Amino acid sequence: MASYIIKTKEQKNKKNFDYLSDVTDKLDKLQHSKFDINIIREITLWKLDRYVCLTDDVIEKLNTLKSLTQLDEEKTTVVLDALLKSKGVRLPMASTYLRFINPQVYQIIDARAYRAAFDYKVNEVLSSQDISKLIDIYIEYIEKLREIAQKGYHGLRVKFEDLDRFLYDIDKKAGFIVNEDKNKSYNSSKLKRWKELINNPNELIDNPKEK
Repeated sequence: MASYIIKTKEQKNKKNFDYLSDVTDKLDKLQHSKFDINIIREITLWKLDRYVCLTDDVIEKLNTLKSLTQLDEEKTTVVLDALLKSKGVRLPMASTYLRFINPQVYQIIDARAYRAAFDYKVNEVLSSQDISKLIDIYIEYIEKLREIAQKGYHGLRVKFEDLDRFLYDIDKKAGFIVNEDKNKSYNSSKLKRWKELINNPNELIDNPKEK
């Protein structure tokens, strides 16, 4: 957590707030600036400790995925490994970076989209500390989405690049909460509602909001 440290003899009476120092220094200079929504968002992220720390090397690795036209497991593994070892990045966030850099190859994985993709037959913990396991889960998920895009989702045709949002939306409309009890089977009434939704697609929106 944040700490105060003495920097030099000349500064012995000054205390330095040692927390995201670069961002803190930037925000400390905003008192004479006109605020806009971008500044508000930056302050909010700072307060909530939601800033991520990605090195130039990690970002460079991420950019290598932009030109892919299909899933490259080796490159994906290298990039995800680097991202998941970075401060503040878990699998859902890492997959979000991948999705926005190349939505034709990658999609966001989160609890909602993941369980809906596999028809509620999985209940993995996406916050596991086992990076290799998380990468395997993500690659399996992307392969599943590719299959759904080709064959359909219970008769519904959805483009690959829309699937994460579609699956998120159907899970939410079925009444599931993000953190369903991992020690129990999925609620039968919610599963019934899910089946009603896939049999009545008019209730599903075309471009569900992304989490």
